[in-house]
Amino acid sequence: IAPRAVANDDDTAASLTFVNSAFLDNIYNTYECDTSMVLSCYFTGPPGAAGFSTVSPAVFKGRTVFRNNTWGAVYVASPAGARITFAGATAFRDNSGVGGCGLSLEGATAIFAGAAAVQFVGNSAPGSDGAGMALRAIRNSSVVFRGPVLIADNWAYSGAGGAVFLDQSSLTCHTTSSLR
Repeated sequence: IAPRAVANDDDTAASLTFVNSAFLDNIYNTYECDTSMVLSCYFTGPPGAAGFSTVSPAVFKGRTVFRNNTWGAVYVASPAGARITFAGATAFRDNSGVGGCGLSLEGATAIFAGAAAVQFVGNSAPGSDGAGMALRAIRNSSVVFRGPVLIADNWAYSGAGGAVFLDQSSLTCHTTSSLR
């Protein structure tokens, strides 16, 4: 589904639960160009195959896969402090876009609960802006891994943090972690 498989931009009372879900091959290619002074093109909407920008909670149960999504896999921006929970094995693989191609948080919390493995592998930004291709957390966000996590082979053409980028945010790993 283009541009997003699921989005919650306005319902603050919604409680979203996804069980054994796969977000595959979502393509975001909607853009505009400003030709008045200089040719400048930009995407015209929020990123993420799954995007949340309210305080509503979202829970992913069972096995969850985000693969080959352009413009990122999960984007959560919430000045009131949204909470997203992954309660099961979760894989972010081969997603591309600008900044936080796996998981991007702004003023939000992501909790990876339980003993299930979490993988961020092969996420990339082929363009000129890279900031945490696996995981990006800014503006008082927090990420907690309670089980094992593998973050590997993520890259950015330029910018900071091919794997993880944190700005005024926290990352907590409670058990075995591999960031490379």
